[in-house]
Amino acid sequence: MKNLVLSALLVTVAAQAAGCIFVSDDDDRGRFEVAWTLKSDEQTVTCPPNADRATIYSLAAADANNPDLAYKDLWDCGDGSGNTQLLPPDNYLVWVQLEDANGGLIARSLSEEATLTPSDTVAVRPVEIQVTHGFIEFAWTLSRDGAPIECADVLGEDYVSLDTTVCGTDGCGPDDMPLPLPDVFTCEDHSGRTYPVPVGDFVASISIIDDPTPDVLDNGDAVPLGVADAINGTIRFGGDVDSLGTVDIPVTVNAR
Repeated sequence: MKNLVLSALLVTVAAQAAGCIFVSDDDDRGRFEVAWTLKSDEQTVTCPPNADRATIYSLAAADANNPDLAYKDLWDCGDGSGNTQLLPPDNYLVWVQLEDANGGLIARSLSEEATLTPSDTVAVRPVEIQVTHGFIEFAWTLSRDGAPIECADVLGEDYVSLDTTVCGTDGCGPDDMPLPLPDVFTCEDHSGRTYPVPVGDFVASISIIDDPTPDVLDNGDAVPLGVADAINGTIRFGGDVDSLGTVDIPVTVNAR
């Protein structure tokens, strides 16, 4: 397939006094191979009509807070894979974005950590682009009567549950229904990321529960040992990650 890469041109600098030409040496550079699949929740989908291209971003890990410094390599969305331009050996964050003809963001994958070794071609773990869904991530602490406690201080098996209610187009209201199953995390993990959540506004209800078995969750019978204040958020585009920060869950029953 045609590579649409906008690679940097080889720069030659003429030293007028000596009449010499210096050429950059790319011998130790390498490239990444990246493959992508498109999903809507768990279903494989085709490229959106306005997805003109799939852009591979390679950002040195040391520049993680400066995404504008990422190298960019443009491919057709339907190609499903592509190579990067030659890059200096380094530790990188690599991701793929679906973009329109003007470079506008449609959806993106999560970042993968990858190390590029000298003069090598490195296959990055295939990335998944959620076209119509994103993710919620958060961390949690526990307290009782305003004082911090640990997961071990709570009777039971100690799991943290996040129930997501997706809001309608006219905003969040009492008629909006939560997703069928909550996301459940082990309390001692202290942080987590949900399964895919539809793009749009949502309300997150976070609690600590004792029994996370499927039949209990299916029937809505999980008894919360403590519930945090509800949090509003927004998944802005496919693959977006909305971070709720650190949420304190006040434990109201059964502390050891």
